[in-house]
Amino acid sequence: MLRRIFLTIAILGCYYNTASGASVSGLSLDPQSMECVSCHESSISAATGQACHMGSCEHPVAADYASLSLKNPGLVRPASLNPAIKLENNRMGCLSCHIPYSKANHELLSAVRKNASGPDPMLALDNTLSKLCTSCHKK
Repeated sequence: MLRRIFLTIAILGCYYNTASGASVSGLSLDPQSMECVSCHESSISAATGQACHMGSCEHPVAADYASLSLKNPGLVRPASLNPAIKLENNRMGCLSCHIPYSKANHELLSAVRKNASGPDPMLALDNTLSKLCTSCHKK
């Protein structure tokens, strides 16, 4: 018999089950995003459903990108997205903008990020001239 081990993590005052994807106060996050949030607790605002970076919470997470792109002509359709932009069940998550990394290579990537003048090694695409942003947002 297959045994599932459920890891419950307390983050932002809520509990999550990382085996099946989980929720942050009603947000349905994919398992990869939950892994990110397990270390980066303040990266998701449960109140607004947005990702937070550098003190600003302004990008939706766990939102159905396919549905949004049908309603918003300013968004690129999912079939036309750069393959580096990952959607889990058509939903935006951490890996929509970031590369997957582990605790093992986090320190190296962080050092490169701090000391390099080139592209951010933790982003899925080079964001010079907002290339990462304009991969989804038509401007």
